[in-house]
Amino acid sequence: SQVLVEEYNEFMELSDTQVSWISGLSPLGAFVGSILAPIPLRIFGPRGTILFLGGPIFLCAWL
Repeated sequence: SQVLVEEYNEFMELSDTQVSWISGLSPLGAFVGSILAPIPLRIFGPRGTILFLGGPIFLCAWL
């Protein structure tokens, strides 16, 4: 209903600074991840790395 939409919009208001931080963290994470990725790849292999890193990523996205 319209009342719920208005309450949700008030709860999720982001400032311009917050939006810029959120949009800037993705490329930063990709940069750091590309530097650190060879370490677990050598230890666990490609499949093990996906399984090892997929769990925490899934849990963070779910929260």
